[in-house]
Amino acid sequence: MRPDEFLRTLALFPPPLHDRALTLRAFTRPTHCDDCQRIGDASAWPSPPPTTTS
Repeated sequence: MRPDEFLRTLALFPPPLHDRALTLRAFTRPTHCDDCQRIGDASAWPSPPPTTTS
């Protein structure tokens, strides 16, 4: 996992867990592989759920 992916994912954690999870960021590293970079960018955020109108 890249450091930028980690920070985006951290936002999904409940606030009480942020400090505990943030210590794990030290184990992430930048990706220098172009293919890996594209895959990480493409999957960084899931598509929003479809909206329905009633």
